[in-house]
Amino acid sequence: FVREDIENNRGRLVNCCDEIKYLFDRPRETEIFTKHYLNDILTYATIFSDFYKQYRGYQSLNDFPIVNKEILKSYLDKIVVRQYADCIDNRIKYTSGSTAHRS
Repeated sequence: FVREDIENNRGRLVNCCDEIKYLFDRPRETEIFTKHYLNDILTYATIFSDFYKQYRGYQSLNDFPIVNKEILKSYLDKIVVRQYADCIDNRIKYTSGSTAHRS
C-alpha cells in the first residue's frame, strides 16, 4: 500500500494518515487547526462569494445561516465563487434522494 501510494499519489494517502494520527494524539492542537482552517474558509467565502458577502465582519460561525439542499440549489449562482464557476472540476452531483421526505 505504501509503495503504491508513493508511486501513484506521491505519498498523499500516507501523509494524510500521519497527519490524522498526529491530530488524534493531540486534541488541543486539533482544536487550534480547526479554528484556523474554519476561519480561513469563512473569510474566503465572505470576500469571494456573493451569497456570503453580507456576513463580512462575522464574529463566529453562529453569524452564518444554516443552509439546506434547497437553499444551495436556489442560490447556487450567488454561492459559487465566480473565478471557479467554470472550472472543469466543478460538477453537479446527484444522490439517491435518501434525504427526501417519504410519507
